[in-house]
Amino acid sequence: MRMSNLMRDGIEPRHQGVEIDAIGNYEIGPVVDVFIPPSWDAPHMVSKDGHSKFYVRHSGGRHQMDRSEIK
Repeated sequence: MRMSNLMRDGIEPRHQGVEIDAIGNYEIGPVVDVFIPPSWDAPHMVSKDGHSKFYVRHSGGRHQMDRSEIK
């Protein structure tokens, strides 16, 4: 499933126990049910194509933050 792959590859660190189910039989199409359990390894950073959306500004400009800076 494409959504499973996006979650597996786009979340750092990987989050275990995520369950994704498609529930059918609706006139407009299936509904996606996503269960995300609590994590002991927070924070999790979401990225796409290797780019996150977390930046820090300083006197020299700005740079993209990594997970350790967010934590």
